[in-house]
Amino acid sequence: MANPFDFSAGAVLTAAQLNQIGDFESWTPTWTNLTVGSATVQAQYAQVNELVFWQLEFAGASDTVYSSSGPFQFTLPVTAVSDLTYAPMGTGWLRPDTGGTIFFGQVLGTSGSKGSIYAFGANATFLYANVTKNNAPDTWLTSGNLADMYLSGWYKVA
Repeated sequence: MANPFDFSAGAVLTAAQLNQIGDFESWTPTWTNLTVGSATVQAQYAQVNELVFWQLEFAGASDTVYSSSGPFQFTLPVTAVSDLTYAPMGTGWLRPDTGGTIFFGQVLGTSGSKGSIYAFGANATFLYANVTKNNAPDTWLTSGNLADMYLSGWYKVA
């Protein structure tokens, strides 16, 4: 959706337009390195002037396929600025097995049109971001307690 509001100096907004600012709308992301199948995906965003606020919930299904290539990526609802590449644009949690460990995740921008999902790992010295894939941060289940993610963030539009 293009920004329906004129925020330039001297512009007049109606009461109805003011009430719409920040309303969330659904969007259907397209995925890379992850085949959704019948997984449940709920994605919403709100655009306020040059900023987009977004949230994405994902619950895997028995026919979800997690690629051995990574990271998992999703298309953004509105194209971001091109210099967003590798810039942090969101955080959340990843749970490859809903009965298991919850991992901290970070979403990095990719060429202004996608978000790339990374999971944090640790060694004896520091934390690091690792690409998500079929076995990272752990094996993503497609039976039993299925996998899920909750991510949210914001970015500047192009």
